Amino acid sequence: MNFRNCLLIGALFSSANASVATAQNFSATPTPIPGEELTVYLMTMGPGDAIFEKFGHTAIWIHDAARQRDVAYNWGLFDFNDKDFIARLARGRMRYSMAGFEMRAMLQLYIDQKRSVWAQELNLSPQQRLQVQSLAEINALPENRYYTYDYYLNNCSTLPRDIIDKVLTGGIKAQTDSVFTNTTFRSHTLRLLADDKLAYTGAEFSLGHAADVNLTQWQEMFLPLKLRDHLRKVSVSVKSGRAEPLVVRELDLAASSRPADRVTAPNYAVGFAIFGFGIATLFILLLWLSVTGLRTTKTLLRFTASLWCVVAGLAGLALILAWTVTNHVFMRGNENILQLNPLLLLLGVLIPFAFKVVRVRRTVMGLAFTCAGLSVLGFFLQVLPALDQPNGEIIGLAMPVQVALAFVCWFLFSERMKRARL
Repeated sequence: MNFRNCLLIGALFSSANASVATAQNFSATPTPIPGEELTVYLMTMGPGDAIFEKFGHTAIWIHDAARQRDVAYNWGLFDFNDKDFIARLARGRMRYSMAGFEMRAMLQLYIDQKRSVWAQELNLSPQQRLQVQSLAEINALPENRYYTYDYYLNNCSTLPRDIIDKVLTGGIKAQTDSVFTNTTFRSHTLRLLADDKLAYTGAEFSLGHAADVNLTQWQEMFLPLKLRDHLRKVSVSVKSGRAEPLVVRELDLAASSRPADRVTAPNYAVGFAIFGFGIATLFILLLWLSVTGLRTTKTLLRFTASLWCVVAGLAGLALILAWTVTNHVFMRGNENILQLNPLLLLLGVLIPFAFKVVRVRRTVMGLAFTCAGLSVLGFFLQVLPALDQPNGEIIGLAMPVQVALAFVCWFLFSERMKRARL
């Protein structure tokens, strides 16, 4: 073997040894697992000042360590300037959308609003983290980002919940949908709106029997803070087969000085009843003064009685329309229609004429007694299990006024009372 061949063989052996060493070094470096670079958090925002902020908010935050990206996916977007915003609101078909935002910018928005923000790191496998990211990105596509909002069933809290539940193959629902909470959609709505008396009254009047079902933990997660709380108790099965908590750790990203939410809904029945008896007393007082001959009080009685009837009648008409021609399903089956019904609108229009036109008086008395009778009926129907809607506040407000109004109409327009006064 000549010197040249020896060199060639030596070079080949050296090359082979180098290749083996390189392969050994390469095999010693673990192959990155897709999704391992991701961390998935559930973000929960506390209540704010605006009425649509009272219930809190939810987002999914995905941290990508490889790309140094933090995206927060937000399902709570709507635009007051949409040309059909009011029409959709009235029909119960609000159009919301979702999108991904830079997480720090989104967090700063809530800090500026002085709202608390929490983040819960979720115990998901790399594959599940990728799936969450994929579902959120697909949802954020222009053709998918819009959805029909429902304040209890399809909102900014239920949609993130459903995505996480989907990647867990229904694990969240399986652990929460049979655990009852002794709360209702009504009780949660009223406790969160308690400090806004007008919104509270509107919700108490608008919600029907569908809002009074006993909620499971799964249903209660329409509220972001309840979603946060219930996920703390959910467990997941890991590779070894043992169960571990879904929530790995929690971060307090922002703290608010706002008072804590009410635990239960308040009961303003006494206050509503005092207000109702106050209006009823005013009607009786004006009636007494008008009988004594004060013409101005008769005019004032006519005006106040008509005003009550028109306002109450319009409320009843709105309730009937919401019940029959909109998608506001939680306003259906509403016993408040017995307290404030559309007949009052007709009564309010006819009362001024009854003071001058004799043939209108019988109709006015009939309407007044019908409205009062329906109101009293609604009160007594409360003893029946199927008709026990918790609307005592509306009954306390409306029933005294309806009864007093019926008495006023009878006293002023009844021929028997007219002869007695003569």
